[in-house]
Amino acid sequence: MLDATTVQGFDLWSGNQAYTKILQVYPDGSQRVEMLLVASPVATNVTFELQPIVSGVMFDDGTMLKTVGAADFDALGQCPVRFIRPASAQTSVCNSIKAYQAIINWATAIEPKDKG
Repeated sequence: MLDATTVQGFDLWSGNQAYTKILQVYPDGSQRVEMLLVASPVATNVTFELQPIVSGVMFDDGTMLKTVGAADFDALGQCPVRFIRPASAQTSVCNSIKAYQAIINWATAIEPKDKG
């Protein structure tokens, strides 16, 4: 080992661990859906990157990538995220969530290294 650093642990709940609910149904049958993220603790040096993985689903601002940080969470550690789900979607608003602490991507940092 060449170096060591301290990381702060945290828990994150989303989707069926918190809630996902339909807020509005539009005339074309598409839906505005809200999913709650809950973080504990809400660390100031952790950001979460969300990306829909269902065809046609996007965030309600029309984007396909959303980054949320400590300022987006309330005093209870809750952050609502809103999506638009097309009428043609056969699934929910499934999405990937990557956590970054400082500059470390925990989604890929724990993958085993090639011992080649």
